[in-house]
Amino acid sequence: MPESPPTLFDTEPLRRLLEHELAAIAPELGAVFGRQGLFLRSCPSAPQALTIPMLGGVTRLFVASPDRLGGDATCQATALPFADDSFRLVLVQHAAEVVADPDALREELARVLEPGGIVMILGFRPLSAWRPWLMLQNRRYSPLTLCSSGGWRDALADVGVDAYASRRIGPLLHRPAMAAPSARRPRWQSVLSPLRPSWLLLARKRTFGPRLEPGRISLREPAVRPRLASGTQRACA
Repeated sequence: MPESPPTLFDTEPLRRLLEHELAAIAPELGAVFGRQGLFLRSCPSAPQALTIPMLGGVTRLFVASPDRLGGDATCQATALPFADDSFRLVLVQHAAEVVADPDALREELARVLEPGGIVMILGFRPLSAWRPWLMLQNRRYSPLTLCSSGGWRDALADVGVDAYASRRIGPLLHRPAMAAPSARRPRWQSVLSPLRPSWLLLARKRTFGPRLEPGRISLREPAVRPRLASGTQRACA
């Protein structure tokens, strides 16, 4: 079986960045509980070490080609082979940046996410200290389709998933060895946080209450305030 050609995510700086991202979101993953989760990675060689103690299991997929996914299932990127509302958690790590139709993938992810479920999206910031290096690498590898966290926020809202938090993560530069996310950062790195390469968006699928059948809606009658005769005093216990 022929080996798949190398991708941008096979380079050492991006492999370290992917590992850094998973370590950074570990506290968020530890708070998710439910039956099943879906982890969609950017490529077969991307790190897949996840610790989600309160989740029953995790289905792992990766982008095999711009229109195909592989891993625990083989399918088109625009038609996931899962029933509606199948996953409590959907984690996407840069996969939407390498598929041919990210909008269709987004709709599929919203479909398989159960009401009240959590979706975590990791993507590259269009403006960051990494951008010159990424643009240079795009000449050697397939170009990425970059989208801001704000663009994802609006697009997810259109398919019934509302964002509630966003963060900037990742080291400022791609060359130095990356410190662990828990390590104390110098003050100058906090000031330059907007230049970090990755964004994390957390969102939750809307839940809907019981439907009221037309014609059977009963309104509570307003309470009637008793009237007292002139000069009468109300007795108090």
